[in-house]
Amino acid sequence: MKKRNVRVLLALFLVGFLGWRAVTANAQSIVYVPLDDRPYSLDRVLEAAAALGVGIQLPPESFFRGQEGIPDFDGLYEWLASHRKDGPSIVAADAFLFGGLVSSRTHELDQEEISRRFEGLRAMSSALSKPPFVIFGTLLRLPRQSQGILDAEFNAKWAPQLFSLARLQTAASRGLLSDEDLASAERLLKTIPVTVLKEWANRRNQSLRAANRLLALHSSRGIDFVGIGLDDNVSPLWLEQEFSSMATTIENAPRCRAAVVPGVDQMGLLLFGRVFLWDNPKQKVYPYFPGLPEKNPMPTYSGFSPKESLEIQADVLGVQLVSDPEEADLVLVVNPPADGRTREASSPVNRRIADPLDIAIAGGIEEFLSSGKPVALADIAFDNGADNGLMEALRERKLLGRLAAYSGGNTSDNAIGLALAGGVLSRWMTEPRRKWILFARLLDEWGYQANVRPAVSSKGPFGGQASPGQLETRIHEQLLAFSQSVLEDFGTVGFKVSYPWGRLFEIRITSKEKGDD
Repeated sequence: MKKRNVRVLLALFLVGFLGWRAVTANAQSIVYVPLDDRPYSLDRVLEAAAALGVGIQLPPESFFRGQEGIPDFDGLYEWLASHRKDGPSIVAADAFLFGGLVSSRTHELDQEEISRRFEGLRAMSSALSKPPFVIFGTLLRLPRQSQGILDAEFNAKWAPQLFSLARLQTAASRGLLSDEDLASAERLLKTIPVTVLKEWANRRNQSLRAANRLLALHSSRGIDFVGIGLDDNVSPLWLEQEFSSMATTIENAPRCRAAVVPGVDQMGLLLFGRVFLWDNPKQKVYPYFPGLPEKNPMPTYSGFSPKESLEIQADVLGVQLVSDPEEADLVLVVNPPADGRTREASSPVNRRIADPLDIAIAGGIEEFLSSGKPVALADIAFDNGADNGLMEALRERKLLGRLAAYSGGNTSDNAIGLALAGGVLSRWMTEPRRKWILFARLLDEWGYQANVRPAVSSKGPFGGQASPGQLETRIHEQLLAFSQSVLEDFGTVGFKVSYPWGRLFEIRITSKEKGDD
């Protein structure tokens, strides 16, 4: 699309907006451009919207290309322009600028093309004051290790070395580089090929440039909020210069208008919740951190403590954290790692036996529920799956079905944001829809992620010789048995299982009745 075409499209949809002034922006219809079509990006928002009776306008299904995201920028631009009047817009900027999350790491776009796409987004979002835009981008992740499939190819070999180099660069900028660190940095610079160092630096600079341009929109007309989600291991501990640069761009803007947010995959639901709450009373949340170790935990994939992450995400969602549970509309229980270190849910230490801390946490949750307080659970003791011991303790007390919301998948930041947003929104959900969402999260993040997936992945990427279709049938059988044996409080629930990206890491669970309509 040429610049002239962008101007023409803007003129066309401006003409169509002459009657908008008489309409109040509300959360009954929302335009949503997701980061991609993974369940975290797409399904979490659609489930909540259905439970709340909110209409969602999505790009056509044909636009999505799995890991490629939405590669047709011109088509996406024209679609968004044509739906600008349908309500507030939540836009994943990476889908607009690069095609999606994976494409933001692997794209071959030059700066001129990225700038052209940014200008299209800027012009469209700020052309009118209403309905407003809510925008989020990402900062390129810093993987400790990678297969090079969902990252730039050089990460397959050099991710650990580049991660170490980033840490040493920050230490140097703080004047904290020891002689041993200096020797390590010299070895890394001699070991990593110059071509890899150049590409790594170029991609990080492109990502930072895009993040700063997006954050600078926070004061523009028509922009309600701009956030930069921090992908895996993106932390001020290791990328101090990038964080300093973004802080300069944000200046004194409050976090409710512009923020650097721990985590990415929860951003869709978090911002959907923000828009929904515009027309509803401000919610108060009491955060409860039982068994928090003296040393503030720093989860594996995050550079923020759970408390820091929650405070930032509460501001983005638009809720107030309170210190007295009596004042709260919701209690958010955060199940932290016992020793301050998160491990994978597939770890042998994640046993299905409740320890004294699990029993104590379950007891605390029961007390809150008995006092009439809704409880959401952010289960962050393990990464990428539930805490088996705590789940068993909750099951024994028949508390699982009484939770307002649950999240225990992916990273700690994702789980905190999803549990927070889901718990707050549950107040307005119909009971059957809330129970379905809760059942699906427990089946996915406890049944699949913490128990079934580790057993399957030990046999290879797709369970030995099984095709994806055969594997889906096998996984469905195992999850059905799991639901009937440990999720019996939910009754008999029909569901379907699929692998949306053809990999074991994420699974899509949908209602069988819904899928058969």
